[in-house]
Amino acid sequence: MARTAHPKLKHGFEHVKELLQPSGLVMERLRAAIFDHILAREPLPIWRITMKWTASVAAFALLFSFAPKLFLAPTIEASPQNVLIPTEGIVSVTKGAEWTQMVSRLELSEPLTVRTGELSAATIILGDTAVLRLDENTEVNLRPTALLPSHARNEPIARVSYGRLWATSLLPETLSTATTLVLPQGNVQLKNGSISLFVDPVRSTLQVYHRFADLMASTGQATHLIEGDQVTLLPEGAIQRNLVTKNMRSEEWVRTNLSRDAAHRTEVEEHMQELARAAAGILPT
Repeated sequence: MARTAHPKLKHGFEHVKELLQPSGLVMERLRAAIFDHILAREPLPIWRITMKWTASVAAFALLFSFAPKLFLAPTIEASPQNVLIPTEGIVSVTKGAEWTQMVSRLELSEPLTVRTGELSAATIILGDTAVLRLDENTEVNLRPTALLPSHARNEPIARVSYGRLWATSLLPETLSTATTLVLPQGNVQLKNGSISLFVDPVRSTLQVYHRFADLMASTGQATHLIEGDQVTLLPEGAIQRNLVTKNMRSEEWVRTNLSRDAAHRTEVEEHMQELARAAAGILPT
């Protein structure tokens, strides 16, 4: 036990586990990479084809025995990639009773409420599917759905009570589910995009800075928003629609988050390619 507790060995085991247990978001891409690898071959003599398919079946059987989660729906449990990171100042959490001030990053295994103080900030990373960045004086209630695999998130992942929040979703547009947030005035859905929210119980403002978002007001009115749109949600369900100005886009809050989004998307894409190569590499060449 002492040997496996060594930091380097533990990191190595975690890397192997990550390769054998990819998240729900990458399963479809892994399947595509594997079958493309099989099909994209020149015609071969029948005896060689038979041998290759026999080897492939044996490899798949071995893969199923060691990593069933690659092809089957992941169990409903928190991934080590679901984390809450206090990045600045005072960040507190509660699971329904007392508030606890955070001193380090927290792996998320159950829903909770996060609150940032003055001159404080925090980041919630939900695997490789979504990122929520809380500015100062912000409160977010993370729901159980947030910890489910991406394909099982049929309900909102969080409720934003008040404050300023940046939300980024990395879900494929072909996926039936979306990253959904609850506001006092309605719900907002993202597939693959980024938005900035300023939330208040009386009126809230939503700005789209990447791709698109869908707004469902509490009155039932649906509004499709594209990059550059801004909407203000007023009392009694009224909506004011405007455009994001050049000055808004040049604000430090926006520039910083867009830069972080770009870096995060690159990391996620590299991770997916690594998993795809690892899975496709088991097939005969």
